[in-house]
Amino acid sequence: FSFTFTFEGRYVAQFLLYLKMEVGQGAAEAIRKVYGQIYRVGSALEILYPFSGSSQDWADAQGIPMAYTFELRDNETFSFLLPEDQIQPTCEEAYSGALHIITYVHDKNFNGAIAETGATLWSMLLAVGVTLM
Repeated sequence: FSFTFTFEGRYVAQFLLYLKMEVGQGAAEAIRKVYGQIYRVGSALEILYPFSGSSQDWADAQGIPMAYTFELRDNETFSFLLPEDQIQPTCEEAYSGALHIITYVHDKNFNGAIAETGATLWSMLLAVGVTLM
């Protein structure tokens, strides 16, 4: 996150981190309910590996606070080349997790503004950064 160094900026940063973790845990639970796959939630640097220039970086720079990076199932066996029999389950899990995040954002922020919500949900789908390749 990029925030000012004021007290308010630190408070907002801590709150957004807490909120992202809470919503992320809910998404991980939604994913687990599909096929029992366990996903870890945390900063990409802490649970994945250092990288930059992702769609999450772009979304953060645009002020989109609920941007996530999904590292799809594998457990370091196949790397990014999943066997064919794991592609469909992976898509179903990712969909369930993304839907949890989108539903949370919609319910907390848009309360029935249908036209605006459609555009916003599409933006959120792009910001989630779920890569299915």
